[in-house]
Amino acid sequence: MLSVLKTQTLQFYIASDDVNYKFKSGFWILKHIEKYIDKSKYKVKIVDDISKIDTNIPIIIPDDATYSGTQLNTFIESFENMTCDIYILIPFVSNTAIDVVKEGFNKNNINGNLYFPNKAKYIMKPIYELMDEKKLEELFSYYTNNGKNIREYPIYFDHKVADNYSSFPLIYTYGIIPNTHNKNIIHFCKKNRISLKDSFHKLERVSILKNCPTDIEYNIQKPACPLQPYKENFKKYSKKTTSKKTY
Repeated sequence: MLSVLKTQTLQFYIASDDVNYKFKSGFWILKHIEKYIDKSKYKVKIVDDISKIDTNIPIIIPDDATYSGTQLNTFIESFENMTCDIYILIPFVSNTAIDVVKEGFNKNNINGNLYFPNKAKYIMKPIYELMDEKKLEELFSYYTNNGKNIREYPIYFDHKVADNYSSFPLIYTYGIIPNTHNKNIIHFCKKNRISLKDSFHKLERVSILKNCPTDIEYNIQKPACPLQPYKENFKKYSKKTTSKKTY
Protein backbone atom coordinates (compact mmCIF):
# COMPACT_ATOMS: atom_id res chain seq x y z
CA MET A 1 0.00 0.00 0.00
CA LEU A 2 2.71 2.47 1.02
CA SER A 3 4.70 1.92 -2.18
CA VAL A 4 1.55 2.61 -4.23
CA LEU A 5 0.37 5.72 -2.39
CA LYS A 6 3.77 7.43 -2.10
CA THR A 7 2.78 9.75 0.72
CA GLN A 8 4.03 10.59 4.21
CA THR A 9 0.51 11.27 5.50
CA LEU A 10 -1.85 8.30 5.69
CA GLN A 11 -5.31 9.82 5.52
CA PHE A 12 -8.04 7.42 6.65
CA TYR A 13 -11.66 8.25 5.94
CA ILE A 14 -14.13 6.68 8.39
CA ALA A 15 -17.52 8.31 7.97
CA SER A 16 -19.54 9.28 11.03
CA ASP A 17 -23.28 9.26 10.47
CA ASP A 18 -25.57 8.35 13.34
CA VAL A 19 -22.67 6.46 14.96
CA ASN A 20 -19.35 7.96 16.03
CA TYR A 21 -16.50 6.76 13.82
CA LYS A 22 -14.72 5.26 16.87
CA PHE A 23 -17.48 2.64 17.03
CA LYS A 24 -17.18 1.66 13.37
CA SER A 25 -15.51 -1.42 11.94
CA GLY A 26 -13.23 0.80 9.86
CA PHE A 27 -11.71 2.36 12.97
CA TRP A 28 -11.34 -1.08 14.54
CA ILE A 29 -9.39 -2.24 11.47
CA LEU A 30 -7.25 0.88 11.60
CA LYS A 31 -6.29 0.23 15.22
CA HIS A 32 -5.13 -3.26 14.23
CA ILE A 33 -2.86 -2.06 11.43
CA GLU A 34 -1.67 1.13 13.13
CA LYS A 35 0.90 -0.76 15.18
CA TYR A 36 2.63 -1.76 11.94
CA ILE A 37 2.97 1.83 10.77
CA ASP A 38 6.34 3.46 11.33
CA LYS A 39 5.29 6.71 13.01
CA SER A 40 8.75 8.19 12.43
CA LYS A 41 8.07 8.06 8.69
CA TYR A 42 4.32 8.40 8.41
CA LYS A 43 1.69 10.61 9.95
CA VAL A 44 -1.74 9.06 10.57
CA LYS A 45 -4.70 11.33 9.91
CA ILE A 46 -8.28 10.25 10.61
CA VAL A 47 -11.11 12.12 8.92
CA ASP A 48 -14.80 11.45 9.62
CA ASP A 49 -16.24 14.43 7.73
CA ILE A 50 -16.01 14.59 3.95
CA SER A 51 -15.61 18.38 4.07
CA LYS A 52 -12.36 18.01 6.04
CA ILE A 53 -10.65 15.68 3.58
CA ASP A 54 -7.46 16.82 1.92
CA THR A 55 -7.85 15.73 -1.71
CA ASN A 56 -4.19 16.50 -2.42
CA ILE A 57 -3.17 13.28 -0.63
CA PRO A 58 -4.58 9.77 -1.07
CA ILE A 59 -7.76 8.82 0.78
CA ILE A 60 -7.73 5.40 2.46
CA ILE A 61 -11.07 3.76 3.25
CA PRO A 62 -10.60 0.90 5.74
CA ASP A 63 -13.12 -1.79 6.67
CA ASP A 64 -13.26 -5.49 7.49
CA ALA A 65 -15.34 -6.83 4.57
CA THR A 66 -17.61 -5.80 1.73
CA TYR A 67 -20.08 -8.21 0.16
CA SER A 68 -22.31 -6.42 -2.34
CA GLY A 69 -20.29 -3.19 -2.28
CA THR A 70 -23.47 -1.14 -1.84
CA GLN A 71 -22.51 0.55 1.42
CA LEU A 72 -18.96 1.16 0.26
CA ASN A 73 -20.29 2.72 -2.91
CA THR A 74 -22.22 5.29 -0.88
CA PHE A 75 -18.86 6.49 0.46
CA ILE A 76 -17.52 6.67 -3.09
CA GLU A 77 -20.51 8.80 -4.14
CA SER A 78 -19.43 11.40 -1.59
CA PHE A 79 -16.45 12.22 -3.80
CA GLU A 80 -18.52 13.08 -6.87
CA ASN A 81 -16.72 15.43 -9.29
CA MET A 82 -13.63 15.59 -7.05
CA THR A 83 -10.01 15.08 -8.03
CA CYS A 84 -8.49 12.53 -5.66
CA ASP A 85 -6.96 9.07 -5.31
CA ILE A 86 -8.82 6.47 -3.23
CA TYR A 87 -7.38 3.31 -1.73
CA ILE A 88 -9.83 0.63 -0.57
CA LEU A 89 -8.16 -1.05 2.42
CA ILE A 90 -10.51 -4.01 2.88
CA PRO A 91 -9.08 -7.55 3.18
CA PHE A 92 -12.29 -9.48 2.44
CA VAL A 93 -14.08 -8.44 -0.74
CA SER A 94 -16.24 -9.99 -3.43
CA ASN A 95 -15.80 -9.55 -7.16
CA THR A 96 -19.28 -8.03 -7.18
CA ALA A 97 -18.20 -5.38 -4.66
CA ILE A 98 -15.09 -4.56 -6.70
CA ASP A 99 -17.18 -4.11 -9.84
CA VAL A 100 -19.79 -1.97 -8.04
CA VAL A 101 -17.16 0.32 -6.55
CA LYS A 102 -15.27 0.68 -9.83
CA GLU A 103 -18.51 1.54 -11.62
CA GLY A 104 -19.43 4.06 -8.91
CA PHE A 105 -15.98 5.66 -9.12
CA ASN A 106 -16.38 6.23 -12.86
CA LYS A 107 -20.07 7.12 -12.73
CA ASN A 108 -19.45 9.85 -10.16
CA ASN A 109 -16.84 11.49 -12.35
CA ILE A 110 -13.99 11.17 -9.87
CA ASN A 111 -10.75 12.31 -11.43
CA GLY A 112 -8.00 10.13 -9.97
CA ASN A 113 -7.00 6.55 -9.29
CA LEU A 114 -8.89 3.83 -7.46
CA TYR A 115 -6.78 1.18 -5.73
CA PHE A 116 -7.53 -2.21 -4.20
CA PRO A 117 -4.91 -4.36 -2.44
CA ASN A 118 -3.17 -6.61 -4.95
CA LYS A 119 -2.16 -9.44 -2.62
CA ALA A 120 -3.49 -8.58 0.83
CA LYS A 121 -7.09 -9.45 0.03
CA TYR A 122 -9.33 -12.51 0.03
CA ILE A 123 -11.94 -12.79 -2.71
CA MET A 124 -15.19 -14.02 -1.18
CA LYS A 125 -17.34 -16.17 -3.45
CA PRO A 126 -21.13 -16.47 -3.27
CA ILE A 127 -22.38 -19.88 -2.24
CA TYR A 128 -23.72 -20.77 -5.69
CA GLU A 129 -20.13 -20.76 -6.97
CA LEU A 130 -19.09 -23.23 -4.28
CA MET A 131 -21.94 -25.74 -4.07
CA ASP A 132 -23.65 -28.01 -6.54
CA GLU A 133 -26.97 -26.46 -7.58
CA LYS A 134 -29.05 -29.49 -6.58
CA LYS A 135 -27.42 -29.74 -3.14
CA LEU A 136 -27.77 -26.00 -2.65
CA GLU A 137 -31.51 -26.07 -3.36
CA GLU A 138 -31.95 -29.11 -1.13
CA LEU A 139 -30.21 -27.45 1.82
CA PHE A 140 -31.92 -24.08 1.55
CA SER A 141 -35.36 -25.54 0.96
CA TYR A 142 -35.34 -25.86 4.76
CA TYR A 143 -34.83 -22.09 5.18
CA THR A 144 -36.63 -20.59 2.16
CA ASN A 145 -39.71 -21.37 0.11
CA ASN A 146 -37.92 -23.30 -2.62
CA GLY A 147 -34.18 -23.07 -2.03
CA LYS A 148 -33.62 -21.14 -5.26
CA ASN A 149 -31.78 -17.87 -5.96
CA ILE A 150 -29.46 -18.17 -2.96
CA ARG A 151 -26.72 -15.62 -3.59
CA GLU A 152 -25.25 -14.82 -0.17
CA TYR A 153 -21.71 -15.56 1.01
CA PRO A 154 -20.86 -18.55 3.24
CA ILE A 155 -18.39 -16.77 5.48
CA TYR A 156 -18.28 -15.60 9.08
CA PHE A 157 -15.70 -13.98 11.31
CA ASP A 158 -14.81 -14.40 14.97
CA HIS A 159 -15.90 -10.81 15.50
CA LYS A 160 -19.01 -10.68 13.31
CA VAL A 161 -21.62 -12.51 11.28
CA ALA A 162 -23.14 -10.40 8.51
CA ASP A 163 -26.91 -9.98 8.18
CA ASN A 164 -29.15 -12.18 6.05
CA TYR A 165 -28.61 -10.01 2.97
CA SER A 166 -24.93 -10.95 2.90
CA SER A 167 -24.44 -14.19 4.82
CA PHE A 168 -26.34 -16.91 6.73
CA PRO A 169 -26.99 -15.87 10.35
CA LEU A 170 -29.83 -18.42 10.58
CA ILE A 171 -27.12 -21.06 10.41
CA TYR A 172 -23.99 -19.39 11.81
CA THR A 173 -25.42 -17.27 14.61
CA TYR A 174 -28.62 -19.06 15.51
CA GLY A 175 -27.66 -22.63 14.64
CA ILE A 176 -31.06 -23.54 13.20
CA ILE A 177 -30.87 -27.20 12.18
CA PRO A 178 -32.02 -28.09 8.65
CA ASN A 179 -34.66 -30.64 9.63
CA THR A 180 -38.36 -31.20 8.95
CA HIS A 181 -39.48 -29.72 12.28
CA ASN A 182 -37.73 -26.42 11.64
CA LYS A 183 -38.69 -26.41 7.97
CA ASN A 184 -42.39 -26.65 8.85
CA ILE A 185 -42.12 -23.73 11.28
CA ILE A 186 -40.17 -21.52 8.85
CA HIS A 187 -42.48 -22.28 5.93
CA PHE A 188 -45.56 -21.67 8.06
CA CYS A 189 -44.21 -18.26 9.08
CA LYS A 190 -43.37 -17.33 5.50
CA LYS A 191 -46.71 -18.52 4.14
CA ASN A 192 -48.67 -16.60 6.74
CA ARG A 193 -46.36 -13.57 6.79
CA ILE A 194 -45.54 -14.09 10.45
CA SER A 195 -42.23 -12.98 11.90
CA LEU A 196 -40.00 -15.93 12.69
CA LYS A 197 -39.12 -14.12 15.90
CA ASP A 198 -42.50 -15.16 17.35
CA SER A 199 -41.71 -18.85 16.81
CA PHE A 200 -37.97 -18.68 17.42
CA HIS A 201 -38.26 -20.49 20.77
CA LYS A 202 -39.82 -23.50 19.03
CA LEU A 203 -36.90 -24.09 16.68
CA GLU A 204 -34.39 -26.84 17.27
CA ARG A 205 -30.94 -25.29 17.40
CA VAL A 206 -27.32 -26.09 18.14
CA SER A 207 -24.39 -23.83 18.95
CA ILE A 208 -22.18 -23.68 15.85
CA LEU A 209 -19.84 -20.84 16.77
CA LYS A 210 -17.94 -21.21 20.05
CA ASN A 211 -18.51 -17.59 20.97
CA CYS A 212 -22.25 -17.73 20.26
CA PRO A 213 -24.51 -19.15 22.99
CA THR A 214 -27.96 -20.48 22.17
CA ASP A 215 -29.82 -18.14 24.56
CA ILE A 216 -29.60 -15.07 22.37
CA GLU A 217 -32.26 -12.75 21.04
CA TYR A 218 -33.39 -13.26 17.46
CA ASN A 219 -32.66 -10.38 15.08
CA ILE A 220 -31.97 -11.42 11.52
CA GLN A 221 -31.05 -7.88 10.38
CA LYS A 222 -28.52 -7.41 13.19
CA PRO A 223 -27.26 -10.81 14.38
CA ALA A 224 -26.71 -10.67 18.12
CA CYS A 225 -23.60 -12.79 18.05
CA PRO A 226 -20.63 -12.75 17.85
CA LEU A 227 -20.39 -9.51 19.77
CA GLN A 228 -18.72 -6.91 17.61
CA PRO A 229 -15.74 -5.54 19.59
CA TYR A 230 -15.94 -2.07 18.07
CA LYS A 231 -19.55 -1.44 19.12
CA GLU A 232 -20.22 0.99 21.95
CA ASN A 233 -22.13 -1.61 23.97
CA PHE A 234 -19.54 -4.39 23.51
CA LYS A 235 -18.09 -4.21 27.02
CA LYS A 236 -21.51 -4.20 28.64
CA TYR A 237 -22.76 -7.24 26.75
CA SER A 238 -19.49 -9.15 26.95
CA LYS A 239 -19.50 -8.77 30.75
CA LYS A 240 -23.10 -9.95 30.84
CA THR A 241 -22.23 -13.00 28.75
CA THR A 242 -19.16 -13.79 30.81
CA SER A 243 -21.16 -13.64 34.04
CA LYS A 244 -23.40 -16.44 32.73
CA LYS A 245 -20.49 -18.88 32.28
CA THR A 246 -19.83 -21.60 34.78
CA TYR A 247 -16.21 -22.31 35.62
